[in-house]
Amino acid sequence: HDWSDEKAIEILCSCHGSMPDHATLYVIEPVLLQAQTHDYAKLTDVLMLAVTGGRERSLDEYRALFDQGGFVISNVFSTPTEFRILEIKKKT
Repeated sequence: HDWSDEKAIEILCSCHGSMPDHATLYVIEPVLLQAQTHDYAKLTDVLMLAVTGGRERSLDEYRALFDQGGFVISNVFSTPTEFRILEIKKKT
C-alpha cells in the first residue's frame, strides 16, 4: 500500500518472473470498503498518499493491479483486524 500503481506493478512483475507456476503469493493489506462504512483503510489511505505516495485500494483495484502484474486473486480471507489476506496465483 505504500507504492504507486506503477511501482507496485513493477514489483509484481518481478515476483511473477521469480515464482514457479504453482506458487502462491499472499498479500496482507487493508482493503477499502464501500463508501459509507467506517473503515480503517480510509484513514491509512490519506496517510499513505501524504507520506509515501502510495494508497489503499479496493478489492476491484487490487484485482486490476494484480492482473497487470500477471496474477489473479484466487481467495480473500477476512481476519479479526482491518486486514485481509489476498491469495494470489499466476494467471493461467
